[in-house]
Amino acid sequence: MATNDSTRTLKKRKSIKDGNKGRKKQSPIDITNEITDQDGMLKASKLQFSYTIGDLKTIEVTGQGFSCKTDKGCTSDLIASHLPGVYRLWEFHAHWGTEKDYGSEHLINGKGFSAELHFVFWNKKYNEFNNCLNERDGLTVLAIFLQVRLHSFILLFV
Repeated sequence: MATNDSTRTLKKRKSIKDGNKGRKKQSPIDITNEITDQDGMLKASKLQFSYTIGDLKTIEVTGQGFSCKTDKGCTSDLIASHLPGVYRLWEFHAHWGTEKDYGSEHLINGKGFSAELHFVFWNKKYNEFNNCLNERDGLTVLAIFLQVRLHSFILLFV
């Protein structure tokens, strides 16, 4: 094979990103050392997530992902020391690929991951999800990268 999974992922993501020219903060994003700064003085953010049983109302499964959505009665919230307010859960979704390094929406230094999980929250100060969509502090997303690893197992007979 002439290219590895990560190179293929980056090429696919670049072609998608090129289609988003002129639009700010569009996915996918390649999080690289060139666009991030490391500051040893920064403290880790404190996250507090409270989930209310029953808040997730719908589940949709697709070929390479799923989504779980709430409704207007949701009371599950996220509070974080780096966020300007309380954020309400809107949905969480995941997507994965057919290859172990080719499923995440975003990349880190050009490397893709097996899957990516997103928890999408909206700022409660806007009273409704649709009111926050055009606001700079309207949404926050907690993204988690997942990586499949192959392990060797030894079967022991006793």
